[in-house]
Amino acid sequence: MPIMSQEEKRFFVELGARIAELRKELGLTQQQLAEALDTTQQQVASYENARLRVPASMLPRLARVLGVTLEMLIGEEPRQAAKRGPTPKLQREPSARVRK
Repeated sequence: MPIMSQEEKRFFVELGARIAELRKELGLTQQQLAEALDTTQQQVASYENARLRVPASMLPRLARVLGVTLEMLIGEEPRQAAKRGPTPKLQREPSARVRK
């Protein structure tokens, strides 16, 4: 297995802590979370303690089971939704032309 950078280690430690916190907030045991994810209690414990990396393919299902967005699960700030409506006038007009 490739060596993890300090940034990657920090990410997986923080992710594991969030998983444990969210699981406990829902009143789930590691075993119950494992069953919902179709894995073992030992795997869940290893994810929470950052001994194993959570597979990227498991993140969407994990977020659904824990009732959070994927962004919240991985510790990212939710993006602002794009504003709807007409394009502002300044964005529609071509840039000012130099007059001779």
